[in-house]
Amino acid sequence: GSMEDLLGGDLRAQRRKASGEAASPSPGPATQENNGTSSSSVISETEYFLFHKVSKLDTLAGIAIKYNVEVGALKVANGLYSDMSLFARDHVKIPKKKLPPSMYYKPESKSAGGGNGLLVGAAGG
Repeated sequence: GSMEDLLGGDLRAQRRKASGEAASPSPGPATQENNGTSSSSVISETEYFLFHKVSKLDTLAGIAIKYNVEVGALKVANGLYSDMSLFARDHVKIPKKKLPPSMYYKPESKSAGGGNGLLVGAAGG
């Protein structure tokens, strides 16, 4: 196994050298992964949603027509129930594509278990 000994020695030497140089922080992929957890929701929001500034003249139906989406999709994405709840907002999220359930609007993330009766009803449109 003399070849393996040689290789092993090389690797060990390289590793020692590398660890010496690694004192200066290098912008590696690892750092980006760690930060990704906080910003990932923002990325996926802009990926899945357009943002529409609500004006006094807007209605759910009007916005749905303007962006060619279903009223039910608007309600699910924003947790809206009527045009009145629309006006409580500055902006509404317009779903650009079919939303995964993780992108549905959640009033409180407290009830992780079960309490999805509202969402199902709202999704009907």
